Amino acid sequence: MYSNLWAEVGIQPGAEVVFRPLTNNGFISKNRLNIYKILQVAPSTEKICDFGGEIMADKLTVKQEKFVQGLFAGLSQRQAYKQAGYNCDKMTDKSIDELACKLDKNTKIASRLDELKKEFKERNFVSIERTLQEYARLGYYDPRKFFSEDGSPKPIQELDDDTAAALAGFEVMEVWEGYGENREFVGYLKKFKLPDKRAALDSIAKHLGMFTERVEHTGKDGGPIETSVLTPEERQARINELIAKRGT
Repeated sequence: MYSNLWAEVGIQPGAEVVFRPLTNNGFISKNRLNIYKILQVAPSTEKICDFGGEIMADKLTVKQEKFVQGLFAGLSQRQAYKQAGYNCDKMTDKSIDELACKLDKNTKIASRLDELKKEFKERNFVSIERTLQEYARLGYYDPRKFFSEDGSPKPIQELDDDTAAALAGFEVMEVWEGYGENREFVGYLKKFKLPDKRAALDSIAKHLGMFTERVEHTGKDGGPIETSVLTPEERQARINELIAKRGT
């Protein structure tokens, strides 16, 4: 009875099929008892079909992927569940929250979310080590590496990683001679804009604590600063004096 159905969805004989009915409509609910009997004798899991018509193997369904993407974008579980395309028209918020929470606990969902976070972190990797490395490239670059042995500027694709990272700007302009029909192409004018080495080195030196700024305070005529301890009466008299000056 089900052989044609399995063939239509691409399921090979002997594969375990798990149905996840989301509504009471359709052919699955009419023959649910027979379906579950078939599941009991199936030897292995190859594919999973949910009632929405999605087929999945080791990867997530389209709706599950949208759910994960929603969570990754900062949506709540309820919002992610709705925007994923699940039918929530006749469901209360409580029911949606329960289903969304259950879906969120799915190991494949959690694994996919961790994968997205890891990819984002690698794309936007920022660390003290990387920042110092970029400072070092700006402070220690060798300007000779921008040129070939004959003194001509190297093509930008031939620069090594450290030299290319030190490049603050790069311009290429076509050079022509003559006018009108006699105008001829001569070559290219290349301009390298180099960074301020001193500024980069100052930042590195400050990080290393090479230049510690000290400010010394002295008293009258370069002598020590005089201090004294006031009695409560003297302190109050001083306060009254300052108040009187402010009022004048």
